[in-house]
Amino acid sequence: MAIPKNEVINKNIEMLLGNQFTMRLINESIGGNAGEMHAGVNAHYSPLGEIVRFSNYPDEKKEGEKGVTFSVDVGYMLKTSYLSKKDRWIIDGIYFDDKNENEDVKSVIENAADYANKLSKKDRKERKNGK
Repeated sequence: MAIPKNEVINKNIEMLLGNQFTMRLINESIGGNAGEMHAGVNAHYSPLGEIVRFSNYPDEKKEGEKGVTFSVDVGYMLKTSYLSKKDRWIIDGIYFDDKNENEDVKSVIENAADYANKLSKKDRKERKNGK
């Protein structure tokens, strides 16, 4: 049975706000291929668009998985932390390995990233704590 899109989007939001994403992000180097003040976080997703895991290696996909890279503006986090005491990162680019990926699958991942970007630190903590 296919998982409804909204459930997949919610699972993706949880993945993007979770420890696995954060740990992958803080272990990535800033700059390089990702660009100035950016880091790239690689993810693997199911045919439905559900993010199943993050990896340092984009080619480390299991059977049936596809890859996507999130470009994360860590400079935004440094600027907002200094100016407003908010601890935030922003995903400002999403790059699918499969350039011809189905638009419905792409939208599941893009909508989750967009939603995660809009949450404040307090909102993220409350969502994580189930409030």
